[in-house]
Order: sequence, then C-alpha cells, then structure tokens
Amino acid sequence: MIYFDDAGVLPKFIFVHHKPQPMNTDLSRRLFIARGSMACAGCCLFMGSGRILAATGPGPTELDPKEFTYCGYKCTPECPLLKATQENDTELKKKTFEEWGAAERYGVGFDPDLYFCHGCKNEDEPKGFPVQHCTIIPCAQEKGFECCFQCKELADCKQELWKAFPKHREIVLGMQQNYFSSLE
Repeated sequence: MIYFDDAGVLPKFIFVHHKPQPMNTDLSRRLFIARGSMACAGCCLFMGSGRILAATGPGPTELDPKEFTYCGYKCTPECPLLKATQENDTELKKKTFEEWGAAERYGVGFDPDLYFCHGCKNEDEPKGFPVQHCTIIPCAQEKGFECCFQCKELADCKQELWKAFPKHREIVLGMQQNYFSSLE
C-alpha cells in the first residue's frame, strides 16, 4: 500500500496485509490522479534505479581515452565555450571567460576573437587561447597518452589545471581507477 507524507507529495511505501477498504470519498479525482501518477513514477524509479545508476558513468570496460580530451573532459554540445564558439556568441564567451577565471589564470583581458574553443583534439579547426595555453596537452602528448588518466603519475601531478579545478581532478582520478581496472 502507498501512503503519502503530510504534504501529500512524497510516497511512502508500506507493505501490510489487510482487507481492502473502500476509497475515501473526500479525495478529489484530480488529487487521486496526481498521487497515483507520483506513485507510479516513484515505483518506476525504484525498480529501474539499478539500471539508472549503472548508466550514470562509464564502467571499467567502457573508457576509451580517444573519446576524451587530454585532461579527461568529454567535449559535448552542452559545453558553454564550445557552444559560444560554434554560435559566435560573444556574451557567452565572456561569461565562460569570467566564470573559469581565465583572466587570473592567463593574465590577459577578454578578446572574443582569441577566446574560443573547438576542442583540443579537433585538428580541422584553429586552436583558441585556452587550448594554446593548456599545459596538459603537451604533457600527455610527450608521454604518448590520448588522455591523462592513462598516466600512472596522475595522482601526484602538479599541473595548474588540477589546482584550478579540484573537482574535475577527483573525477579524472576515478576514471583512471576504472581505466586501469579494465586492463587487468
């Protein structure tokens, strides 16, 4: 049987054995449908949560270094700088410039003609300021890696990117663990 919290929003699943009772007549049809829909959605999430959680990140056998940038990022159409570059959106470029601390990191002012990105592995397009000044790219290339998670020295790496984006560093270290466990 499904009960709802005091606000009537979140379902509580309680399994009891009892005789069915007649439906409460003061429950409006709209509220009945809304609660029933929420219970159905909750059940679907509960029953499918294993598949959903399994699909949230790459598994040990799914990591292909060629699918990632040198620093472990995966260029997607949702990347704000890539989107700003493709749409030639100066305001979005400026927003990423400010949010990503480019002025402090590179010691330069914003120039929309120089601050763009087509991805660091896109050989058919010019390289914008962020790619030209990336220290991860030459490091990975010198070591013959497609992505830095292939490097066994990653945990001790002192590249500026890891200091500027510590959460990304933790993600890449997790990717590295998956990558190496898939090789065993």
